[in-house]
Amino acid sequence: MKILTCRWRKQFLVFLLLACVLYILIGLFIVSKFPREESTQNSLSFRYADSLGINAKSKQLINETPQDNSKLSNFQNVEEDFTENHINDNNLIIRVESKLSYNVHIFYYPWYGNPDHDGKYYHWNHPYLPHWNKDEAKKYQTGTHVPPDDIGANFYPQLGPYSSSDPNVIHKHMAQMQKAGVGVCVVSWYPSAQADNEGKEPDSLIPELLDISALYRIKIAFHIEPYKGRSPETWRDNIKYILDKYGDHESFYRHYDKMKKKHLPVYYIYDSYNIPPGNWAQIFQSNGAITVRNTDLDGIFIGLFVERQHKSDLIKAGFDGFYSYFATDRFSYGSTWGHWREIMKYAKERNKIFTPSIGPGYIDTRIRPWNAKNIRNRDNGSYYMSAAKFACDLYPEFLSITSFNEWHEGTQIEPAKKKKVEEDLYYLDYGSQGPSYYLELTRKIVDIFLGLRKK
Repeated sequence: MKILTCRWRKQFLVFLLLACVLYILIGLFIVSKFPREESTQNSLSFRYADSLGINAKSKQLINETPQDNSKLSNFQNVEEDFTENHINDNNLIIRVESKLSYNVHIFYYPWYGNPDHDGKYYHWNHPYLPHWNKDEAKKYQTGTHVPPDDIGANFYPQLGPYSSSDPNVIHKHMAQMQKAGVGVCVVSWYPSAQADNEGKEPDSLIPELLDISALYRIKIAFHIEPYKGRSPETWRDNIKYILDKYGDHESFYRHYDKMKKKHLPVYYIYDSYNIPPGNWAQIFQSNGAITVRNTDLDGIFIGLFVERQHKSDLIKAGFDGFYSYFATDRFSYGSTWGHWREIMKYAKERNKIFTPSIGPGYIDTRIRPWNAKNIRNRDNGSYYMSAAKFACDLYPEFLSITSFNEWHEGTQIEPAKKKKVEEDLYYLDYGSQGPSYYLELTRKIVDIFLGLRKK
């Protein structure tokens, strides 16, 4: 009887052991059928999260941009496709959308101000600009706009005459860009103490723009404006300043240069033609006297293409590429859609980048009342989509959009609302499609652009 009991116990233990092994094997089989989610780092450094009052749990939900340039090759080129995350802390909601394209760049203007945040209005009270012909100038209105009802724009922002320094406004802008699929915000920038006469000093806003854009995976590039005394020497100093102060930030935009096989910052240079090509060559040509090539200051430098002869000028100067900026078809040689294929061919033959700039329309008669000839009606979005078709047919490296919020020239995709102050003072809007219509169209354009690049 004891022998039988012992044998039964041994058989039971063997059976139990086999059952455990079978259980483990079944578990491993089930796990293998589901893709393991890739672990990612935290997209918002704790320093920036703490400043916004975001708790540790939320920090873990936000994905981090790699800090090491060697890890950037799959992040800052083409697109980022990832799962949505939702964070709700202290009434802060962050929605991380999929399919951001870091090859779609949008021009952004941080020069607006209002009394609540800045002590007075900036830019919303833009003056009427006189015609260069004195006799012609007498025919048109002069003076300055008086916000909040009277602003220097033909459309009225859904947010009202806001301040660019208001963190809530920045959050809304970044969320809107993200919703539209735009990965790079190209910020209008002047050196410290060199801002335009109408606006605030944009350099003071860059730290907050970088910090908040990190939450939305938006990257920041610099659109360097003309300023008094701009020269190759001062411009080189500007680049050093930007890199020293902002270059290590996770939101600072770099693009992989296939020729140089490394990630480099991208800079747009507005009105670059105001400096002779020979002067630019001092910093952009490899044999220039104060060249930035093959130094820590090297980058991808994109000059403005306006007139036909600028093609050769930009090549002589040593720029890495050129952009058209203006959202007005046929306003300049560079902004004429029918010329883009020729310009792209010229650029590719010389290993340069041509970045066509598209926009939803153009109207600036609330600051240039004499400029009606350059109005380009939006036509319920068909103008914007037509420009996008011309651009996407070229398979460009970058697609630029003019603009997110250049309200003075009516090129904005930022939401606008209907507003009528009196019979002779009313504002345009986006019609029955609603305030966010051009964000939605931009999303469609980005999706088309991403599809073309995958092909």
